[in-house]
Amino acid sequence: MVPTHIPKVKGFSVMEFIRTGLFADSGIFKKLNHEAESAIEGAIRTLELDDLADKDISLISDGEFQKACIA
Repeated sequence: MVPTHIPKVKGFSVMEFIRTGLFADSGIFKKLNHEAESAIEGAIRTLELDDLADKDISLISDGEFQKACIA
């Protein structure tokens, strides 16, 4: 279960939000490698977030936000 009461931070796209999930492995200032970028793109496709990838995370619905959290 993914809660909906997690605050949505303005100024991050859905894609950027999903990328933050890899910071623990890659570090916040390092560029993600091809494998990581492919994994992110695959998760976005699988969860049908393609049309929202560039949208501000604070503007998406709670259900869409839950999908982004899962990605």
